Amino acid sequence: MKSKSILSGLSFIKEVTGKTQTYYVYEGKNDYILMTVSRNKNSYNFNVVSKDAADYVRTKFSGRQKITSNDVVKESKKPVYIKEPLDALNILYALCATGAAKVDSRIKQRQLFFNIKR
Repeated sequence: MKSKSILSGLSFIKEVTGKTQTYYVYEGKNDYILMTVSRNKNSYNFNVVSKDAADYVRTKFSGRQKITSNDVVKESKKPVYIKEPLDALNILYALCATGAAKVDSRIKQRQLFFNIKR
């Protein structure tokens, strides 16, 4: 992975609020970059989500309701995109930022649920 190509030409899309973090989502040529800020505001965490992975999840789960990151991992047939629940969660946040998904705020459980648009 080449950091210069990933970070060049980024544009801010939207911030998405989860249970404990706010994700600032940026769009690059081939990837989405998700940035979170630490609680003490002195450090940042970045995750890269390929647009191909986001498109795969959007297409596979189109129209589905109450999807969790674990559902995405279990039902995915593309381990190159999704190896663990954190990968799936980052993809779901990227989809929220692009408007292809929403956090289902009606469900008051510890785990996050997402609704994927058709």
